[in-house]
Amino acid sequence: MPATVQSELDPRYEVRDFYYTGTDQLYVGYALCFNADVGTATLTDVSRGCEVEKPASGNLHNFAGLVHTQPAGIGPCNVKLVLPRNGVQCAAHHEANAVLGTGILCVQADSYKLGPLGTGLPVAIASRTVNRSSVSGLGQVSLYGPSAEDAYALTAEPTRGPSRIIWETCPWGLLQRNPGLGYTFFDDFMAPLILADTVAQGGYCTKSDTGVTIQSLETLDEVGGVLEIANNDDDVDFGHIFLGDPTASLPCIIAAAAHKPFWFEARFKKASIATDSPGLFLGLGEVGLMDDAGLVVNTAEVKDENFIGFQVLCAAGATLLPVFKADGQTKANGTGVTMVADTYINVGLHGNGTIITAYVNGVSKHAITATLIAGATFPSATPLTLALMTQTGAATECQVAMDWWRFAQLA
Repeated sequence: MPATVQSELDPRYEVRDFYYTGTDQLYVGYALCFNADVGTATLTDVSRGCEVEKPASGNLHNFAGLVHTQPAGIGPCNVKLVLPRNGVQCAAHHEANAVLGTGILCVQADSYKLGPLGTGLPVAIASRTVNRSSVSGLGQVSLYGPSAEDAYALTAEPTRGPSRIIWETCPWGLLQRNPGLGYTFFDDFMAPLILADTVAQGGYCTKSDTGVTIQSLETLDEVGGVLEIANNDDDVDFGHIFLGDPTASLPCIIAAAAHKPFWFEARFKKASIATDSPGLFLGLGEVGLMDDAGLVVNTAEVKDENFIGFQVLCAAGATLLPVFKADGQTKANGTGVTMVADTYINVGLHGNGTIITAYVNGVSKHAITATLIAGATFPSATPLTLALMTQTGAATECQVAMDWWRFAQLA
């Protein structure tokens, strides 16, 4: 008789039969997701509700439940799953240091095992203190499944919103409800902002040349507001905006070893991508960049400080590059992307605790490995803040607009 280790006396406990489409050996407590993309034809409607598969990126919000009996068989095969009813007690196979009542466990991509907070979509809370971080194994949990808020946020890849591949592992809702777990920041620039040089307003600090305007605007073609930095026909024009100010604490610290998971993304555009059109830096930068010379005149090369993000040089106004550098070191570049004039583009960073990946429009363009993070060229253990910096390369009027930016990091 198959061994059952679930708490079947729980009145909320429910088991259903599914068909596993993979080829792996399944064990009790393994996580599976609905095969939601099995097809679009009407004939496959039933399959989308009864076929399950290994959790994968883009499908975590379709979490179906945990394997009920052992051995469950080698796929493809029928399998019984414990459904993720609110608070049901059951056994989960996980690889976290789970603490009773506070250890949040997540369904994670490319794994049947639940992981710790920041590795995927939260679906359970530990009902028993057990450390499985070194060797994975079973642990008792209260199973909840993904929250409606998280599931709805990940159901589509909106053209104007955040990229699912970056944010599907971010417990955004949890961080907003429990600041002890970490923090979030988001701005759609709906609040009125007319920012002057060195003046702090609305949580921001700016540096700008004479005649440059940095302000929030409402536009007919965008949902919400837009932040615009506009020069005034001077080839030394610059306009920079930072979250916080030079005396305030900065939000992001990336340690060389096992940094806290973090997520960053912004949506922006340049009115022109011609040679000598405004160069820029968008990402996370050190407080030393809050300076008139944060970007070098006529080139838009970033000042010798610590930073990680995305850069456009004046001499190559159409090329967007993922970049990082530590103070006093040589800048490193990822794969460049060609921009389109007056067309929005999404740029983002995700640090999972081991590596950091740079994304452009939801596609990975640069993986910063643990070895690179531990090396001298990376700005490890340095406080960084959100920064958008622009510098013109010729006496031509031009604008840079940012639709929104957002950031989160675990505590």
